[in-house]
Amino acid sequence: MIFLCLILGIVVSSQDFEDFVLLRRRNNPHAIAVAFATALRLNDKTAYELADKDLWPRLDEWMKNHQVKDCKHDLDEILHWGEDVRFIIDFVCYLEDGGVYTFVVRDIIIHDGNIVVDWGEVSEEVGQ
Repeated sequence: MIFLCLILGIVVSSQDFEDFVLLRRRNNPHAIAVAFATALRLNDKTAYELADKDLWPRLDEWMKNHQVKDCKHDLDEILHWGEDVRFIIDFVCYLEDGGVYTFVVRDIIIHDGNIVVDWGEVSEEVGQ
């Protein structure tokens, strides 16, 4: 029983599990914006599920050129600002070398409460 609890604790606290949850939680426009930003950060194909088909060529370019940073531990600072349909998502995590990685997607626009129709500037920063 203790072994099972330890394993469950490792799985539940892992960054991979956190990312999995963020990618699949889509019950409101905020959650869709977070899922989309997470998909961009990870180069995850979920971005295509969340985006209007007109954005797919732009996503293709993003997936081809973006280099994923391997987050080891989320700082629990997924911040989002916005009203109704336009969001800024700010994700911060620790990297394996101890650096702090910040990933920000501005102006994620959600249409009809469930589909991304545009996104603005993406900025990434690695600091100590």
